[in-house]
Amino acid sequence: MALTTDQHDDSRARIFLEPVGEPAFGRLRDLIARAKADDDLAPVTVVTPTSYAGLSLRRRLSRPHGLINVRFMTLARLAEYLGAPEAAKQKKTPLTPAVAQAAVNAAGRSLDDSPLAAAARHTKTQQSAAQAFRLLDRLEGRLDEVASSDDLRRHLVAWYRGYQGLLGDYYGTEELTRLATDAVRVGGAAGALRDIGAVVFYLVHDFSPAEAALAEALGEAGSSSVVLGLAGEERVDERTRQGAALLDATPKEGSTASSPATVDHLLSAPDAHEEVRQVVRRIVRLAGEGTLFHRIAVLYRQAEPYAEI
Repeated sequence: MALTTDQHDDSRARIFLEPVGEPAFGRLRDLIARAKADDDLAPVTVVTPTSYAGLSLRRRLSRPHGLINVRFMTLARLAEYLGAPEAAKQKKTPLTPAVAQAAVNAAGRSLDDSPLAAAARHTKTQQSAAQAFRLLDRLEGRLDEVASSDDLRRHLVAWYRGYQGLLGDYYGTEELTRLATDAVRVGGAAGALRDIGAVVFYLVHDFSPAEAALAEALGEAGSSSVVLGLAGEERVDERTRQGAALLDATPKEGSTASSPATVDHLLSAPDAHEEVRQVVRRIVRLAGEGTLFHRIAVLYRQAEPYAEI
């Protein structure tokens, strides 16, 4: 994925590390504007962590002049859009939760010589295994490493491999993402790429290897940018930088430094009721200035007397 570290010309940059909030949002708005610089009707697709995040972004970006030909979707939906035609060509069938759980249960009943055999027949264990298998799906090429960790993980990986052997022509999210990546790289998704236009991954976190490969393939095709958010917490931001490294590029830090939250207003009120009134007034004022309600939190240390108010 191409990236420039030139501080004066980042027109070729594909990955950006920006503080969460206005810097990241400003970068998104700028990337959309660049994609539409020559044509206001040029398509742009923003990939968001959740559908609700996409809905919130749509409303915010549309103010005050509206938004034309910009769609919002999750990464899983993007993979489906690009990879489903290839899956259909290979006569593969989407893996539904019911079929996946049935395969988990059937594979568990085959663990005759495993210490997990007895537990694998219990519904709760089967449900927990299904959740674990969704995580193992993301560990492309690292199953042997997991299996070598300890005996429990070795038997769990054996159960997972038995589960995979039962799926046949069913495909899950990770396999669909790999199919989408292959389609982008060999030109099989040319029509879909024209429809989605420039792709911006906005604050998507925890890329799996398959998802990172898809983002990289789109970047190689010249139609992908990634905006990763910095929270100002070293442990959290280190994980974000590891995600950037997974995308096989040296990310460019945003021009605005991330800093911890600080106190910018101190209120002295005669009683709890007046204090609450002032808090409500401040919330209304912030909303009027454009701050979204889900970006505002009211915290208090004890239940009395605020809870009853």
